[in-house]
Amino acid sequence: MVRSGRKNNWFSLLFAGALGAHFVLYRTQGNPLGHPEWPLLLDLLVTFPVAYLLICRPDWKDWLKKCAAMLLLGLAFGSFAIPDAYKVAWREFDRLRMALPGLLAMAEIALAAWLLLGIRRALQADANPERVLARAIRRRFGKGATGRLMEFEARIWYYALFMRTAPVFEGEQHFSTARAGGNASNQLAWIWLMVFDIPVAHVLLHFLWSPTAAWVATALTAWGLLYLLADYRATLARPVSLGAAALHLRCGALAADAVVPYAAIVSVARVPHPQRRLPGKRYFRHQGAMNVEITLRPGTALPTLLGGDQAATHIVLGVDDPGKFVEALGARLH
Repeated sequence: MVRSGRKNNWFSLLFAGALGAHFVLYRTQGNPLGHPEWPLLLDLLVTFPVAYLLICRPDWKDWLKKCAAMLLLGLAFGSFAIPDAYKVAWREFDRLRMALPGLLAMAEIALAAWLLLGIRRALQADANPERVLARAIRRRFGKGATGRLMEFEARIWYYALFMRTAPVFEGEQHFSTARAGGNASNQLAWIWLMVFDIPVAHVLLHFLWSPTAAWVATALTAWGLLYLLADYRATLARPVSLGAAALHLRCGALAADAVVPYAAIVSVARVPHPQRRLPGKRYFRHQGAMNVEITLRPGTALPTLLGGDQAATHIVLGVDDPGKFVEALGARLH
């Protein structure tokens, strides 16, 4: 595992260095080689895929995904690095960029349709939709960065549009975070502010800039509104839970969940608000108040949103009933 990670790091440096060399050649005035496009195309289509295959030895699925990612990144790099006067093939690539927002929208709609059709059947066997989504996505996309990103997007769509009743979560005691410092109410206020702002901003951009810019800004704002709505509804539904052997931390839909064994916890105490942001402290907060601090044993690491672990010395969060939570967690620690 470590050796594979080192090979990926070396290849990333090679890829970045090669693109940097192309940038220098394209931007050097009086370059004796000229400014041809074919060397960059050759690298993107042949050199980089073959080098990644020989250096990292990936499976075919991972190789195809990485090749597609390098090609898209290289095409975007060429649009920026190659001077407009020397573009020939890249003019066609630049035209294709206008279709990317439409392709992204189609991908999001396809994900939503798959979610709507598949989750209903799967929920008959499991009352926790998050577990259902995770199993289905990992079976199709694996546990890499792509799978984690797809899992994150599926959770956003589920909580924003498809959740009808609160899911059943693992744990023996559950503690809500919606009312801590007006957490959910503050989130709802931001959502309504964006709802009222969208038509005003659209009209202003339409007349002051261009209709195209107005529609692009409106679409991006509506997409961001979907994330805020999912986070708000997830805050209402997803609790912090005490299980038989571990603490289950959940904080809306935009933060990474964490399962912390009781053996990794030193103590828990109520704390005043606000808390200073210090290195080593992991904060689970949205628009509310943090009122509980958990001290962790040295060497404890918590997962990040898109994979990997980050060392943590404390956990700071806000729950609706901090006194009851501290008492219940303290009893389990002792």
